[in-house]
Amino acid sequence: MHRSGSVPMSNSSRLLSRLASWRRQLSSDFAPKARPAAPAGLRIPRSSPSASSAGESLPPPPARTMEVQMSLYELMQEKYSAAKQYAQFRSKRPRTDYRNWTTLIFTNTEMSLQDIDVYGFDYDFTLANYNDNVAAFMFESAKRHLVQRYNYPRNIMHFLYNPSFAARGMHFDIKRGLFLKTDAVHNIQPGTVYRGLRSLSSDQVAKIYKGTRIPDSYLKEFGDSEYMVQLYDSFAAPEMNLLAYLIEYLEMRNIQFDPMQLHADVRASMEQLHRSGKLHDEIVRDPERYLRRDSRLEPLLSRLQRNGKKVFLVSNSNYNFIDGGLTYLLGKDWRQYFDLVIVQARKPLFFTSTSKPFRHLCTIGGQPSWHSVESLEPHSVYSEGNVTALHQLTQWKGERTLFCGDHVSSDLLDASLQHGWRTGAVIPELAQELRSMSSDRYRENVYWLDQLERLISEMQVYDSHPDCRGLLELWLEERRNLLEDISGMTNIYFGSIFRTHNHVSFFCRRLARYADVYMSSITNLLNYKLTHTFYPPRVKLPHEQVL
Repeated sequence: MHRSGSVPMSNSSRLLSRLASWRRQLSSDFAPKARPAAPAGLRIPRSSPSASSAGESLPPPPARTMEVQMSLYELMQEKYSAAKQYAQFRSKRPRTDYRNWTTLIFTNTEMSLQDIDVYGFDYDFTLANYNDNVAAFMFESAKRHLVQRYNYPRNIMHFLYNPSFAARGMHFDIKRGLFLKTDAVHNIQPGTVYRGLRSLSSDQVAKIYKGTRIPDSYLKEFGDSEYMVQLYDSFAAPEMNLLAYLIEYLEMRNIQFDPMQLHADVRASMEQLHRSGKLHDEIVRDPERYLRRDSRLEPLLSRLQRNGKKVFLVSNSNYNFIDGGLTYLLGKDWRQYFDLVIVQARKPLFFTSTSKPFRHLCTIGGQPSWHSVESLEPHSVYSEGNVTALHQLTQWKGERTLFCGDHVSSDLLDASLQHGWRTGAVIPELAQELRSMSSDRYRENVYWLDQLERLISEMQVYDSHPDCRGLLELWLEERRNLLEDISGMTNIYFGSIFRTHNHVSFFCRRLARYADVYMSSITNLLNYKLTHTFYPPRVKLPHEQVL
């Protein structure tokens, strides 16, 4: 007697054969020569009393269709149970690399430090690392400016800065007033679209954008389009925070507003903080409150000098601000660590324009001289300038220069593409992501996700069976929960800045293109010899998974 929806015998036989093969592989994985033996009791249940031990073929499938249907369901349940135990076993194996992950440098392209003669550094978030007090000060100052200059409700002064909300690489849809995160090909990551502080459902997102992909005309590779702005600069985090709180405040009170005008007001409030010099004056006044002192910064710069490397600094900030910060970080004689200091460089114009020559800067008073610069004196300070003039005056070679900065667009893009410099991205948020990845829960979830997706892929062959179809739905729901849990371990709103679940993020793809290496701090360079070669890992392409 045949039940409706019965599974053909050929599929059943194939499943049994594949399960036997899978058992043999699993058995060998559990007891490799160089790995610890599997924990006691971790054995795959036999499908029947007559089944042979692991590694031997299973008995032929039952003859009757009903029994075949039952065995399909049971075998898939059995495979699920054993795969989960296997994932747990793998996640608890000791790591082979016992170094602190946050001190490592990660590479996108092969690069040897032996070929580097010149090291250049940005200042903000590269030589100088700021804590959350800077963002909180910017947040408070911009709020006050909105109330005093643009007549915003005084109640917004009760907003408190939330350092966990904004994530580097996220976008703000200016016209719709939405925050979102996309992958490398502009797909919107589910669960990362917010109006204010409230998450939108997938159905709402699909209705707004007529699908789940952002048109190419909306997103520019770098910089802002007329539709979207992106958080590439760490200084933009308080701006995004303030926008989110304002939208939430107005939405909750049913107050009509234009998101474009709201964004313009918030951005103007942030820009005046920079133009007026209030931010710089506040940090210089109390550097201990805002700057993170790194005891490894001086040893790094000293080692480069002792080994005959040229070291220079290029920043858009003014000299007095940099002098105050580096005096706190390195001492009054900080200029001895740099062969050249360039301030008010106007990046990215420093890399793309030749209109501004170098001007020698008097370090007392910070006033530029009027005479033309024919040579760059050691340990001196210059303003403006451009890369073309830098190469002519120093004879430094682009391919033998490594420049490190935190802003992929302003610091790295043109340096890499136009001038052939090797580039290093400094991503402070990477340290927190690496700490999350090192946790037992994160590792177990990732291993289990890998096994579960394999099971789901195989189960789709047998989804005509009603019981197996029910299992497939349960597994898909578990996969969604796993993805959300993994994502929330790095940032509860937007997840990893490098991933959108299983795909690389929009930000990560650009980082891979314009940064030869990336790290959480420039002092990570101390962990490598100056002859070290960085080799990128070989990542399997989808069609290479069969190897």
